Amino acid sequence: MTVDTCLEALKGGIANEPLLYPAHTGALQYYCQKWHGSHEQMFSYARNVVSELPDGHALWVLIPMAHIERVMIESFPGYWRKPEVVNEIRDSFMHAFPGEAAFRSQATTPVDKAREWTCRNYFAYVLAAAGLCDEARYQIRIIGRRPTKGWPWVSIERYKKIIDALGFELNAPTANETIRHISLEEASPVSAVAVVDDGVSGDSTPLVDAVEIV
Repeated sequence: MTVDTCLEALKGGIANEPLLYPAHTGALQYYCQKWHGSHEQMFSYARNVVSELPDGHALWVLIPMAHIERVMIESFPGYWRKPEVVNEIRDSFMHAFPGEAAFRSQATTPVDKAREWTCRNYFAYVLAAAGLCDEARYQIRIIGRRPTKGWPWVSIERYKKIIDALGFELNAPTANETIRHISLEEASPVSAVAVVDDGVSGDSTPLVDAVEIV
C-alpha cells in the first residue's frame, strides 16, 4: 500500500465515521515528523480533532500522543515544564476524564474499556512528566500493576521510576492489595519525576507481565 493510498483510506474512514478511533490515531502517526509530516502538522491535526470531541472521549489521547512523539523525535530540554505544554496537558486531561472518570473507569464495553485504558496510561505518563503529580498519582492508583504494553512506558524501568518518584511502594506483599501511596519522607523526591527522559529504551519486556507492583 502506497503512502497516498494509506492516507486516502484513513480519510475515507473518518469521513464515514468522524470519530473513528483507529483512523484518527493512524492519521496522527502519518503526520508525525518521523513519517510524512512535521511537528506542526501533527499538533494541528490532534488539536483540530479534539476541538470537536465531547468530554470523556478516548480520542483525547491524541494530545499526549502528540507530545510524546514530539520529544521522542527531537530532544528539547525543559520541554515538559513549558507553561503552554503543562496547560495543554492539564486541560486535555480534564476533558478526557471529567468528574468521576478521573478516579474510576466509566467504560462499559470491551472496546471502550481498552481505549479508555490506553488513554489513561498516556495521560498518566505526560501528567508525571509535566510535574502534575497529584493528577498523575490518581491515574497510577487505577493503573496499578496493569500498565499498557509498550507505549507510553516503553520499558519497565521507566514505569518503575515514575511510580517511585510519585511516592508509591513498588513491592506490595500480596497481589490483592491496592497500590500503596507512601509518605514522601519514605519515597523519592517528587522532583525526581524528571527521570522521564526523551529517549527510547530498547527494553521490549511486556510491562503488563513484568511489573510487580499492585
